Amino acid sequence: MQVNNSILEEAPYVNAEKVENRGIIEAATPDNVPFYFFNTKYFTNTGTINIRKNFEFCTFKTENQGVDFDPKKAKVFHNHSTGKIVSIADEFSTSSIKINAESIVNKGLISAENAGVLAVYGDNVILSRGGLEIKSGPDFEHPNGLDDLSLI
Repeated sequence: MQVNNSILEEAPYVNAEKVENRGIIEAATPDNVPFYFFNTKYFTNTGTINIRKNFEFCTFKTENQGVDFDPKKAKVFHNHSTGKIVSIADEFSTSSIKINAESIVNKGLISAENAGVLAVYGDNVILSRGGLEIKSGPDFEHPNGLDDLSLI
């Protein structure tokens, strides 16, 4: 079991069957590859995950010194009420948050940028009392993204 109580910046992956984040995970990956979870079946988040590009939660198995890059459903993904999974990419970049588990519970916040993809795949998905958000971007009709009411 891997428990993070501080700041985890060891991209681009975590390798443990059970992962609990109580601190901050900075999911900033080299060459903009997704942040991977190897062999992870159970994930609990009560802290913050800052995503700079792509975040994909599912299970990638490692066997015989190799990685099976055909993702499998994890068992449990639980984002508690204090948990935040937030894309902090700029509003002009595409990014993705993908969660694939048999049981998904979100009571916290999962937030993607306006050019992002937010995908949740599960057999038992509970989203009540939690937030899913795709942020709005600037208004491209005005140089600074603001509505100019003085022109009306």
